[in-house]
Amino acid sequence: MTHKIFYAFLALCLVAAPQALDAQLLNFDLAGSAGSGLLPGNENPSANSTASGDAISIVFDSATGELNLDVAWGSGNGFTDLTGDAIAMHIHGPAGFTANGPVLYNLGSLAGFDASASSGGLTGSVSLAAGDVQTLLGGNLYLNIHTPDNPGGELRANLVAVAVPEPSSVALIGLSGALLAFRRRR
Repeated sequence: MTHKIFYAFLALCLVAAPQALDAQLLNFDLAGSAGSGLLPGNENPSANSTASGDAISIVFDSATGELNLDVAWGSGNGFTDLTGDAIAMHIHGPAGFTANGPVLYNLGSLAGFDASASSGGLTGSVSLAAGDVQTLLGGNLYLNIHTPDNPGGELRANLVAVAVPEPSSVALIGLSGALLAFRRRR
């Protein structure tokens, strides 16, 4: 009976591994030259503000090209308030932490955009152009929230991939563990 379970597990790993390579969900954090999260000090030059915000969840689906964003700012969300309601929110790039880039995606037009200075945020997704995927993976796209007092941007942070093992590595680790367990039982 043990052999049947082992071979069933082995078959599952061999079938699942190629599919796992086709689609990968990649998690992202927000960071900049002044620190983690959406901060006025991450602006270039720094914005005159004490506002803050951060990512609740940012996930890129490599199979669909969708970047799913759930970010928040303001005291109603546990951060500090913007100087006024947001007038725009964009993804800019390509640009590293200390450089500026052009607007690539307008996020303020998404249905899940809330411009409130005290409890704002965005829950939505955007389809990335194929040419922007490598820029995203390299950490050279950034979020920017603009206000009337800071029209060039009040809060900013680059999208930085969180290091996670590749699905093929996870499958290999699982297979190695199964082989060791099988060998110990014999």
